[in-house]
Amino acid sequence: MTKPSSSPPGCPVSAHHALTDERGRAVALGPEIASGGEGSVHTVAGDPHRLAKVYKKPASQQTTEKLRLMLSTLATPGVRSIAAWPSDLLLRNGTVAGFLMPRLVGFEPVQHLYNPAQRLKYFPRAGWRFVVNAARNCAGAFDEVHKTGCLVGDVNQSNVLVSANTEIRLIDCDSFQVTSAGRQYLCEVGVAHYTPPELQGQNLRTVSRTINHDCFGLAVLMFQFLLVGRHPYAGVYLGPGDLAFEDAIREFRFAYGPRSRAVQMDPPPFTPTLSDLPPELATLFCRAFEKGSDGLNARPKAIEWYDALGRLAPQILTCSNDSGHEYWGGAGTCVWCRIANGRGPDYFFDVGDRPTTFTVDEVRIGVYLARLKKSRLLDFPYDRESYEPASLPEPDPLPENLDTHKSVTTILAVATGLGVLLVFLGCLSRPALLIGILVTLVFGIWLGLSVTNSPYRRELTRRRTRLHSAVHALEQLEDEWDQRAARYAHQHGSLVRRVQDTATQCRRLQQQHQNERNSLELRREDLARTQHLRSCFISDADIPNIGEGRKQVLTAYNVLTAFDIDYHFVTQIKGFGPKLAGNLVAWREQMTSLFRFDKSKGVPESDLRGLAAKYRKQHETLCRDIEQSLATLEGLEPRIRKELSTLTPELKEAVTNWREAGENLLALRRPNRN
Repeated sequence: MTKPSSSPPGCPVSAHHALTDERGRAVALGPEIASGGEGSVHTVAGDPHRLAKVYKKPASQQTTEKLRLMLSTLATPGVRSIAAWPSDLLLRNGTVAGFLMPRLVGFEPVQHLYNPAQRLKYFPRAGWRFVVNAARNCAGAFDEVHKTGCLVGDVNQSNVLVSANTEIRLIDCDSFQVTSAGRQYLCEVGVAHYTPPELQGQNLRTVSRTINHDCFGLAVLMFQFLLVGRHPYAGVYLGPGDLAFEDAIREFRFAYGPRSRAVQMDPPPFTPTLSDLPPELATLFCRAFEKGSDGLNARPKAIEWYDALGRLAPQILTCSNDSGHEYWGGAGTCVWCRIANGRGPDYFFDVGDRPTTFTVDEVRIGVYLARLKKSRLLDFPYDRESYEPASLPEPDPLPENLDTHKSVTTILAVATGLGVLLVFLGCLSRPALLIGILVTLVFGIWLGLSVTNSPYRRELTRRRTRLHSAVHALEQLEDEWDQRAARYAHQHGSLVRRVQDTATQCRRLQQQHQNERNSLELRREDLARTQHLRSCFISDADIPNIGEGRKQVLTAYNVLTAFDIDYHFVTQIKGFGPKLAGNLVAWREQMTSLFRFDKSKGVPESDLRGLAAKYRKQHETLCRDIEQSLATLEGLEPRIRKELSTLTPELKEAVTNWREAGENLLALRRPNRN
């Protein structure tokens, strides 16, 4: 792997003047642009489309054979389209000294895309759909390499480049593991966090890698693409003591899988989960990272990732709350909003086309208020007469023996009266008194029994009971009418007040936004310092005792830049004690000391866009509340009409029953009913 050169730009390298290509043509080197353990990379004088890699020592016989194979039988159109594939040998006195390769312009290391902090700098308008497409192209590039029988071997974030249109290019191709005609040329280097568990700690110079090993590194890249730069093994360790990052990989402690608790791991906070991806992709990740993935050809092949990501692409939706948020539609809701609303970072902040200003949409509010005015309160009075039957019902016929029984009752009443008279006369005659008492008792009891069990009394009781029931049923329905009408009026008033209050809140946002913007103007230096610290990436820094493994753990906790470093927060991360936290703070202070404030510059546009986005979100939330309230309000009238209309047939029947019961009772009581 090569690194950017420390030589001054434009400095020619005279030591390589004697280089020629295989046709004997002289190749003049330009400035060195990168260097590594094996050699250095230079521009080629007079040829802006090619670069030259020059080894520090003459190439060995094995390296020479490997390069010649890559230039001949392995140089398929597929690999030449996705990699900085060797295009010619460089010779010095007939000995291979290096090779020529295409110059890649407009490409960045993939971590500049999948790392959220770096993406803001290098790919500020790249959303998740863009990242998914880049991931698919990365899988396609690996597939092209694997078709030739080669392996990338040294998979890492620096050897895979991505362009502004999501094209992928692989570099450092001379480190690939090459197999041809029974001979194998090994890849002797590797980066620990892209090395599979079964190879952790081994001497890679002697390891013959398999496609399953390559597929581990590819799966890590896929995970980092889709889950905002997170490493599958960088999670929260739940066991005792500290866990080295390389040990987490070696022990298959996949922090995001369904078995994560079984291996004493949890996903880090504020991170997407496998449930935010299609089940197909979640299954591929489990196959790549869980125990058993080291089996023969167990891990997903590059073509499997390519096809699965192709099926994901049409299922990606744009969030209705933030046009910069894109997510898998099968998740149901926007994962990025969920994380941001839960006080996590907004991973795709400032991705959408966001202006730097905010204005209340008065036209929209005016439309809302016009709709409110049309939704006036209606009166729904109840009128019993409107449910009266067209004509009074005929009363039920009277029982046939009603008058006959009345005559008997009359005779018994007269007899009882005579008995009472004899009792009074008995004061003059003892026999008359006894006869009177006897007559009164006999005929009085008889009269009582006759009246109680008379057809008239039974009919009177029946008709009274029927009238009472009819009145009760009618009053219940009338009370229900009044309650429904009152409920409608109460809901109408509440919704009108809510719309008016929310519209007022919406209009106040304009002044609130201006007040905050004025506050930003007063804090320009602080904002510029913050912007500076956010451009100082931990992944690019050389911090004592903070290697690649620890950087991956910090990434899992969203500690990506100098700005993110907080001593107390870092010390809460397992494996980071006071000493390491102090090293990070010291580096942050060093980066802060490099800051110089330019007073001529205004508030950073990213802060203005963020402020405007904050108020647009509030504005949209309030407008949605108004729309929901208006929709409910406009639905009240048809709803109450429908509710009251369901009472109409019952009321008509109840009023008819009431009038009929009343007429029946009156008919019984009329003296001239015959």
